[in-house]
Amino acid sequence: MTGPDPGAAALDALTAAGPFFAVAAHGADGPPPGRPWRPLSEVVTDPAVLPRRIDEVRAHLAGAAGQPADGVERRVAASVAHLGLVARVLSPFFALAALGCTPRVPTLSGLYWIPVPGGAFPLSLPRASLAGRGGAVPESAAPVLDGLVAPLTEAVAGLRVPRRTLWGNAASAVNGARAALVAALPHAGDLAARTARVFLEHPALRGTFEDSGGAAPFRRRSCCLIYRALPGTDRAAAVCGDCVLAGR
Repeated sequence: MTGPDPGAAALDALTAAGPFFAVAAHGADGPPPGRPWRPLSEVVTDPAVLPRRIDEVRAHLAGAAGQPADGVERRVAASVAHLGLVARVLSPFFALAALGCTPRVPTLSGLYWIPVPGGAFPLSLPRASLAGRGGAVPESAAPVLDGLVAPLTEAVAGLRVPRRTLWGNAASAVNGARAALVAALPHAGDLAARTARVFLEHPALRGTFEDSGGAAPFRRRSCCLIYRALPGTDRAAAVCGDCVLAGR
């Protein structure tokens, strides 16, 4: 007789937390069958994949703003594409850590995605990642930020987007994961706050946000640039709530 599958329980918990946390799972033999899964490492290894993703984001931003694609600066689309990738990849591992599991973090080649347009694209994690042991949150932060976020960040930085902006995106993704997890699962509030603190203490994220010790809302020290996707007179309405420009 076998016991409960901890991986299944983790999948259920991630699904309950919302679309940026929900994932599929695969074994050592490859991605789940029946869908066009691709290794996420292609974003940094295939020179055509990241530019294509950025072009898709650019077209989406332009369409939402009612202007042609060339009306949106490419560096704006690159930053927004990076934020979407980082938030989607980081969020499940953040949630697993906050829910008391120390996930086994793979490399990008161990993750699979379906690069559909929009935010929460389908993502598949190795089953071994979902069956992690209970443990200290710091064991999760460095593998996620160094092994997953850093390669994506360097790939986009190669397209002449400032690293300060990109690591600010990562800090924003951490805070966004915390807020979304608490909104979906209020009982996880204390652990989510502790997990966010540990992630934000990573050397790459230091100095990317205002450190108020919890006395004020999270505020990053850079801008993801999405406000520049709107025509000039409408830009103030597109500033994110955690942006360095908010309230100015």
